[in-house]
Amino acid sequence: GGGRILAMHINKKPKHGGSVFGRRKLWGERIDAHNKLTRNYFVENPTYSEPYFRRRFRTIIELFKHIAEKLTSHDRVFQQRRNAARELGHSTFQKVTAALRMLAYGIPADLIDDHLAMGESQAIMCVKRFAVEIVQVFGHDI
Repeated sequence: GGGRILAMHINKKPKHGGSVFGRRKLWGERIDAHNKLTRNYFVENPTYSEPYFRRRFRTIIELFKHIAEKLTSHDRVFQQRRNAARELGHSTFQKVTAALRMLAYGIPADLIDDHLAMGESQAIMCVKRFAVEIVQVFGHDI
């Protein structure tokens, strides 16, 4: 009876959010990944050239920046914000990069972590919101 219902409730895992015991903290790695992404593509003298960017991202830098700017102003998800512990979250460029790579290459979300220090659930959320927001922001131009 009631004991079984209580046991089911206690053993139920949360769907998302909050800290998870045993999960490693990626804050420092997240900042390092943002800095590396910026150095590689978005500074005055980047590590990689424009043709390399175009091949990797399947777009030109100006269009990437335009998309990132529009998404940031339209949806808070694409803004870099601080969490409850006042730690910076992923940058706009990290979020847009995750979405574009998953869409352009069809790679799974768990591979995003290697270069962007972004967990699977965050990457999935970015690609879902990216698809929705692209239609909302640019749909009338298509």
